[in-house]
Amino acid sequence: MGDAWMCWEVMFIVAAFTVVIAGVYLFLLRYFIGFMVWISIILTFCVLLLLAIFLHWSGINQFPDDDKTRKTLKILAYIMYAISGIFIIYIFFMCNRIRLAIAILKAGVGFVKDCPLSLLIPPVFFILIITLYIYWTLAMLYLWSFGDTKNRGTNPIAEIEWTDTTRNALYFEFFGVLWINAFIIALEQFILASAVCIWYFAVGSDAGPQRPISRSIWRAFFYHLGSLAFGSFILAVIWTIKYILMYISSKIKSIDKDGKMCFVRCLLACMMCYVSCFERFIKFLNKNAYIQVALHSTNFCTSAREAFFLILRNAGRFLTLGSIGHVFQLLGKGIISIGSTYAGYLIVTHADKWSERIHSPVFPTIIFLLISFLIAEIFMSVYGIACDAILHCFLADEEICRRNGRGPLHAPETLKDFLDDERNKESKDGCCSCCRCGC
Repeated sequence: MGDAWMCWEVMFIVAAFTVVIAGVYLFLLRYFIGFMVWISIILTFCVLLLLAIFLHWSGINQFPDDDKTRKTLKILAYIMYAISGIFIIYIFFMCNRIRLAIAILKAGVGFVKDCPLSLLIPPVFFILIITLYIYWTLAMLYLWSFGDTKNRGTNPIAEIEWTDTTRNALYFEFFGVLWINAFIIALEQFILASAVCIWYFAVGSDAGPQRPISRSIWRAFFYHLGSLAFGSFILAVIWTIKYILMYISSKIKSIDKDGKMCFVRCLLACMMCYVSCFERFIKFLNKNAYIQVALHSTNFCTSAREAFFLILRNAGRFLTLGSIGHVFQLLGKGIISIGSTYAGYLIVTHADKWSERIHSPVFPTIIFLLISFLIAEIFMSVYGIACDAILHCFLADEEICRRNGRGPLHAPETLKDFLDDERNKESKDGCCSCCRCGC
């Protein structure tokens, strides 16, 4: 801890350097993500094909006398050939969706560039969540100690007996913190999604986006607070069920020393797995429902239904954007965190001002990693929400304008370039090929 305090100036240097690296990474995504995606796809296909060829060659040349091994390698080679073929066919049919995902990822960078105040939203809400849990911990400690004391014989520590009122207050506090936590997350997602929607539909106008963050905060508190509260309530109920199952499982594990309750433990494990999967589904649906609330100003139930069927109608687009976007978000977090941490490590180990004052660079380096990861998480979380919301806006724009026989009117420049390329290809081909369908 003393070494970290000695390097407090370096922490600010690392934080500033992390912001610079994150900006450079987003800049590279803006102009080179298409190249990076297609190179990654080509390399993946080459690796699959080379692995199949290597297995085939190994079976023929390295095990000529071992029929069993040779047949096994031959079967594995054929499986890899099949996977390679399926992969290239899949890429062929998903080509249009991949190009759309690339255009949306570029547009997401445009939002972050045009609305840098959006980067302040995640740290503000992170501080709110930390404050919430500090308050909740103090309240729980107060309630935990509230009751009648009872002596336990020779034990010097007294036992506290809770009344029904105290016990109900503890239950209320437990569920309340889960609900408020989910509500804060919902509020953050809605504000960012609403800012993206305002930016998307104003980007082509002469006035440009007008205070998207402040307008989104106003919309959240004065128009859609109930929708956010209801969506977060559903998630809080699921979290409560999950923690109850975890509590029951821990109690059974503590009393089942001889393993006679293995069936009950297995059943609880299955239930916890199901609840965890359902929790992921609700988180995904809630996020898309909040985007629909921001886009159409409908209530939560209507927005959740519209989001669900919108995803079904455009499953290929959502799957492609989600997979490619997730990969580049993880890559960004890794590059930004490792680069900034390494820079901080070099400073404290090579600069005489700090290398002579610390005993070991390990603890300061861990602090640098945490700082850089938090900043990278802020950039990538805003970028991820922006890309998801842009896809919703694009689909809504497309479905509205399709009725009038026109393309999306409010698309950002990168999406307009994509649409212009598609129209040029369709005019040359005379029809829409299967790999360019819009689903």
